Amino acid sequence: MYAEAQAEFDFVRRLLEMVTVLHDRGYQGLRAFPYLGGAGFLRLQLQAPGRREDLYYSCAAGYEAYDLVATPDHTVGQLATALEAVQARFLAACRLADPAYAAWHAAALEVAGPQGIYLMLDGNRMPEPAGPFYWRPADDCQWDGRLEYLPPQPPRPRRRAQS
Repeated sequence: MYAEAQAEFDFVRRLLEMVTVLHDRGYQGLRAFPYLGGAGFLRLQLQAPGRREDLYYSCAAGYEAYDLVATPDHTVGQLATALEAVQARFLAACRLADPAYAAWHAAALEVAGPQGIYLMLDGNRMPEPAGPFYWRPADDCQWDGRLEYLPPQPPRPRRRAQS
């Protein structure tokens, strides 16, 4: 059971790293919202400015994320390239400069460490204060109940095309 949970956790970490690669490729409008779903599954919602529909991933889906099928062998760069191929219209809305968020996202992953992720709290469902925190799994991949908070995300920039 632990190996399966660790594999799911590692895949979410790789998807978050994929977002960093996409930021480097000019899609800084892409925002990631990792959270725990109602059944305790790790989920990762991707948002694009001006889009009504987001992309959703749940670790219950294994290595199928955002209409791409990945394997544990896919590199973060390969995941980013595959997402560009299958979600080109979605990512087109993300092609704008938002260096404040891109820096925040990269720093959040750095604080979480190479084996950790950051998660968002929903103020409507979680105790205050709501906001992002990071999680480093223990040996048994269980959360110890302590929240290590990160600074809040920067606000979204006004929509302005990147040259």
